[in-house]
This record gives sequence, structure tokens and C-alpha cells, in this order.
Amino acid sequence: MKTLLALAILASSSAMAAPVAKIVTSGGYTMRPTTTTLTVEANGTVNLETVIGSYEPNVKPEIKKVKVAKLNAGIVATLVKDVAEANNTKIVADDPEAPECMDAPGVVYSAVKDGAMVEIGKKINCKAYNLDDYQGRTAMTILDSLRTLAYSAE
Repeated sequence: MKTLLALAILASSSAMAAPVAKIVTSGGYTMRPTTTTLTVEANGTVNLETVIGSYEPNVKPEIKKVKVAKLNAGIVATLVKDVAEANNTKIVADDPEAPECMDAPGVVYSAVKDGAMVEIGKKINCKAYNLDDYQGRTAMTILDSLRTLAYSAE
């Protein structure tokens, strides 16, 4: 039933090109503060927005927007279905005792579940956090693959 609901939401929102998933990368040790947001829209369009800031006062951030790819409906449906089947949206640390670090980039994975964008995983301070029931892993893998592809996008 959840799968049918997810596919119905996907079908109804594809005309609007509403986001169904995104991955935001920010922070880390960089000369200029940078945040990238890769968004997958319901129609399969994958966009990348990069915001490069400055530590200098009164300097406007540089914003770059690039269309990375166009996914077929099957891949988008797989992404949506994976998250729709999650029993809850509680994020837990894979290894709560793992050491933390302060200079690694933060990565946050989000996707639509029950009509709202929710976190499905994150990598913050060298620790990984995922949905408690291990759902969302397929969606995160798809997003990671798109992020890798986006490195070569111009």
C-alpha cells in the first residue's frame, strides 16, 4: 500500500517537477565556505547548486547552477519506493562509540516520505547516521552516485 501511495505521489507531482530527494554537502576544511545541493525532481531532472561563500565581510556568495542528468522514471520510482517503505524516520548512529572529527564535510540525505521531505541519513563529524530500520540505503546510494557524477558536470 505504501508503494502505491508513493508512486501516486510521484505521478501527481511529476508535472510540477517537485523535489523527491536531495543531498546537501557543506563544511569541511576549505579556503572558501562551500555548500552543494543536488536535487532529484519528480520528473527525473537532477540539478546541482553550488554556493561558494567568503570569510570576507560584504562579499556576496558565488552561486552556480547546473543540470547534471535526467533519470528515467524507473530510477525515480525506485528512489521514492525505498523511502516510502521505511517504517519510521528515526535516524541513529551506525556506531555510537565511533570517534568524531571536526574538519570533514557534512553530508545530509533527504527524500520525500508521506508528502514531506525527511532526513534519511547523514554523515556528520566522521560519523554515519541512517534510518533505524535500514531503509533508505538504496536512495542514498543513488544520491551518492549522482553526486559523484556531478563532480564532472559543468
